[in-house]
Formats: sequence, C-alpha cells, structure tokens
Amino acid sequence: MDHKQSYTANKLSHAYIVSGTGENALEQARNLASAMMCQYPEQAPCGHCENCRKIREGIHPDLGHVTREVENGKQKKSIRVRQIRDLIADAYVLPNEAGRKVYIIEDADTMNPQAQNAFLKLLEEPPSFDAFILVAANPMLLLPTVRSRCVLIRTDSEEEELSAEEKELARGFLNTALRGSEATLFQWCMEHNSMNVQETLRFLDAVKETAVSGLSDSKRSLTQKKKIDHLIRLADRCREFLAVNTGPKHVMAYLAVNANTDRKEHS
Repeated sequence: MDHKQSYTANKLSHAYIVSGTGENALEQARNLASAMMCQYPEQAPCGHCENCRKIREGIHPDLGHVTREVENGKQKKSIRVRQIRDLIADAYVLPNEAGRKVYIIEDADTMNPQAQNAFLKLLEEPPSFDAFILVAANPMLLLPTVRSRCVLIRTDSEEEELSAEEKELARGFLNTALRGSEATLFQWCMEHNSMNVQETLRFLDAVKETAVSGLSDSKRSLTQKKKIDHLIRLADRCREFLAVNTGPKHVMAYLAVNANTDRKEHS
C-alpha cells in the first residue's frame, strides 16, 4: 500500500511498521499519527489543525510513545513485556481529545517474543479507536504474525551512511580476524558484545562494506581475497541469525568461533 495515497483516500490501516532508524523514521511515524488524527481527513495530515499541532509539539494526550527504558543513564537493550502490558491497559481507555488514540512503538524490533505475543493479542482485536505504528530497524525481527497485520513503510533512513566510528569498528574486527590469533579474535568479540540489535546490524553492514572494498584491492593476494570472501559470507549469515531472534551476544560468540580465517581454511 502507498501510504501517501492512503492519506488522501482516508483509508489508513490501524497498524504500520516504519522500517528505518533515527529521526527520519520517527518523523515518518509522527506524520502517520498526524494523518490518523487530523481533523480534516481529506487533507490529512493538514499540519495546521489542533491535533496536528499538538502532535508536532509532542503534547497530544492521545499519542502514546513506547521506547526502551533508561536505567542509571543507560538505555536498556529491549522493550519489556511490562511496558507492553501498560500499553494494553491504556489502549482500552477512550481517547481524550481526538477521534482515536495512536501508539508509536520505537525500537519495536527489540521486543522479546513474550512482549510481542502480548502485543499481538491487542493487534489482532484492538478497540476501534486504536492505531499502532511500530518503528523497527529490522522488521524481520518481529514475529511473522505481527508483520502480517501491519502495512510496511520503508524510509530513507535505511540508506543512512555508515559513520566513521562504525567503519573503524569494522576495520578493527577484520584486521583481527585476518591477522590475529584465535585467542585475540575471541577477546575482541567478547569486548564488543554489548551492542544492541540495531548496533549489531550496523556493525555487520560495516564489516561487509569494508570487506567488499578490500576485495577490489589489486594488491591483495588470492589467499587474502578468499579469506575476505569468507568474512563477507559470515556477516550475511549473522544477519540471518538476527532475523530469527538470535541475540547479539550469541552472534558475536559465533563470529569469535568462525571468523578466524586460517582455522576455517584448514578445517
């Protein structure tokens, strides 16, 4: 479904997945919320009515926002089932001002299966005045039953350029995998296993991008290129693991065991 066409046709779904990260994805989610709550449906989102204005200013009482909690100055790695149960309890309360209530779930792909299953019950039979927008860096981490009940929207933020820090981290991993011992590689992976799902996906993308550029280096020997090709395929495999709810720590442990190219070459 083209979400822009659905705005003007006033045929918005009750559930969306906005695939992307950062402010671009959140801005898309807020625009969707405005379209759902706008007081002028044929122009939605008009950007000028009271509902649109309050959403833009972040003060609308009928717009809920769930994200990972912060404890001791550090953001937790996942949205907890308790947070989803709080959302469910609130979802059955009538709207205060608008004709409907909209909930934005940021980092929705960090919900564990228990939280997703709790949310699925609401998603399947929601009150008529509720709508949900799930912002997810990797929608494949959401249960198929959740994804099947949502309209998927992709944002430009999915093409967000890798940062210098992310590329440097990838180079550190590749250099350790290509030149270090098994013990050094294991230590490196354990020192960097505190990343959340989104950070791990970005790390794997950086590993692949950096490794691919290494393949085009004419100064590299055929043996080196074979090792790099192994690491590229390994990064793709780890991305698939994350898509079926394998945790980042397990992915880093897998890399620690399998990324040593010399050992793999002789196994």
